[in-house]
Amino acid sequence: MKTTKKLLLLPAILANVFIACNNDDNIVTRTEDVSKKDVIENYANIVYSSYKESYDSALEMQLQINQFVENPTQEGFESAKSFLARST
Repeated sequence: MKTTKKLLLLPAILANVFIACNNDDNIVTRTEDVSKKDVIENYANIVYSSYKESYDSALEMQLQINQFVENPTQEGFESAKSFLARST
């Protein structure tokens, strides 16, 4: 009797899983609203931001190093070292 119940329950469970996984009506895909130009502009903005941040950081690091080279003090060394530690 227990085996019969298990055998009858298995197809019901599989049917529920299949139906639940097959229902993609609530997923919104609107690829027609996004143009190739939009994608390229978005990617360009991301890349620009990343490069600008790296460039600004490199300029600040160069400034810290130049200040230390011009006036090699322990304080200048610590300042340059802490900037380097923050930027990595």
